[in-house]
Amino acid sequence: AITGTGTSALAAREIIVSADSGKITVTGEVVATANKNSHIGLFANNGVSLESSAELKANSTAANQEGGKVEIQTQTGSLDLKAGSKIDVSGGTNGAGGKVALRAPRLGDNAVAATSLASEIKGARSTVLEAFKNYTGVTTLTTGSNTGATLGFSTVADDINNFMLNKDSVVASLGKTNDVTFHLRAGTDIESTGNLTVANDWNLYSSARTGDESSVLTLRAKGNINVNGSLSDGFTTATSAG
Repeated sequence: AITGTGTSALAAREIIVSADSGKITVTGEVVATANKNSHIGLFANNGVSLESSAELKANSTAANQEGGKVEIQTQTGSLDLKAGSKIDVSGGTNGAGGKVALRAPRLGDNAVAATSLASEIKGARSTVLEAFKNYTGVTTLTTGSNTGATLGFSTVADDINNFMLNKDSVVASLGKTNDVTFHLRAGTDIESTGNLTVANDWNLYSSARTGDESSVLTLRAKGNINVNGSLSDGFTTATSAG
């Protein structure tokens, strides 16, 4: 747990706290306030909780500097940002606001592992929640559907589209319908215990754009990642000629 406040607060320009097999609970202050480029990252396998007394400060103090970034992520748990907690990513005078990036598992096609997203967020120009689906035991990425340890893009695109068709109801369930800075995005988290090969082009833009939001792709391998095809989310085709 992070409990310190005032002179006992956890403080630095960049603060990263991770819990590989546990949960992070914040009841005190995490202060990364700086002239510019402030950053707070809370990464926990089993969930992150901001209690009502928690304050995360990644604001900039220098004029014309944009605000900092706060990242809060969990791999298998849930996010619980309780009412009363505060996140500040304000920019300096005349500076743009900062960013808040949240990440939690997708729960089926119509929910995300977030108990509450009720923190008071100050100064953010965007707050993005990546709701991801995890695919394990994958060795090859290809087109089409799944075959054994081969993950097909058609399967991934269908999973993204099925979730994002429910974007409005998911956003409403999180109390964010009227928050113009809030974005819900579908994430794809792919893991290999050995090598992982991208055997064909994957174009996330044209095939997985339901909800008018970009998606997020994460590749993890204990061995090598071999990219033999193109990965794209910003063009109509995935090839370099597109």
